Amino acid sequence: MAKAAVACSPRRRWTAKWPAQAKTSTECERTPASTDVVEEANGIRHPSGSAEQLGKSSVHFCTQAWHHDPPMTVKFHWDDARVLLALARAGNGALAAAALGVSPPTIGRRLRALEAATGGTLVQYRDGQLVLTATGKRVVAAAERIELAAAEVGLVAGVEAVAGAPVRVTAIAAISQLLVHRIDALLAPPKPMIELVVTSQAFSLPRGEADIALRMGRLPRAEGLRCRRLGTVTYALYRHARKSKAERSTFLNDVPTAATHGHPNSAQAQWVEAEASRSGGTIGLRISDPFLRLEACANGLGVALLPCFQGDTTPGLERVGEPIAKLKEGIFLLAHPDTLARSEVRAVFDTIVEVFRDFRDR
Repeated sequence: MAKAAVACSPRRRWTAKWPAQAKTSTECERTPASTDVVEEANGIRHPSGSAEQLGKSSVHFCTQAWHHDPPMTVKFHWDDARVLLALARAGNGALAAAALGVSPPTIGRRLRALEAATGGTLVQYRDGQLVLTATGKRVVAAAERIELAAAEVGLVAGVEAVAGAPVRVTAIAAISQLLVHRIDALLAPPKPMIELVVTSQAFSLPRGEADIALRMGRLPRAEGLRCRRLGTVTYALYRHARKSKAERSTFLNDVPTAATHGHPNSAQAQWVEAEASRSGGTIGLRISDPFLRLEACANGLGVALLPCFQGDTTPGLERVGEPIAKLKEGIFLLAHPDTLARSEVRAVFDTIVEVFRDFRDR
């Protein structure tokens, strides 16, 4: 028996059906019986032929494809989805709980609720590392779109609603030090109150986690953000000026950067390892906190790799050699365009640009 050819497009379908076995309740427009049924749907070309080849059947096209299953709808709580986002970004339950201000058991409970709603496992642990499953990645991608859309609405609506609110600026410790040294200009009337958040975390500006961010490293991938380069940070080796030659070379200190805070694979860490190996030095101490690292060097504990703006201005330290050219890092100022529509944020942004005009390679 000849088979009926069925083909579909996103908006309509063509189908050949036996007159006595009509299966659709939609209004159909009859076409001549000799019409060839040819259509390509979703990249698949379906076989077709004339009505005679289809067993003298009548041929119709309809605007409703009855053979497609309806899309699956999943209902879940946004608070549960936020937990999965936090897990994906933090890498473990403890850090995710800290980021959301909840307890680790709450993280586990909400994750189980989200898995029940989506009907699949969302995360797995491999060698102690949290890994998203394929389903988990899709849920995270969807949740991020929702989060960004909500943040965009909040940023636009909040331009007037938060007038007079503090301007939240985020930066790593070393850059925060530069800001504090220039704080008079930032706080001069009629400037708004500033909330300076010192952290190595990269706060999301599109999600409204901060109004302004200062970051070090390469030019950030800042799609949709306003970005200004403020200057360049150089690095050099420093030691206590009063130590004897024998005492000065007891060890070299590893210096993580803002982007890879405490990470042994940072450019600074790798350079120190290579230099220690070349010169026969011994790395006896690694300190991730930049101010403790500076304090250790100032107290004569050994040689440290420091930003030149720190080492050159700290009493009792002397530079060992010239700045290392390959370790230069840019300082970048970023803000979301909608956030800059707030006059307070724009004022702080422009002032930061001004106070860094005298900052060159140092």
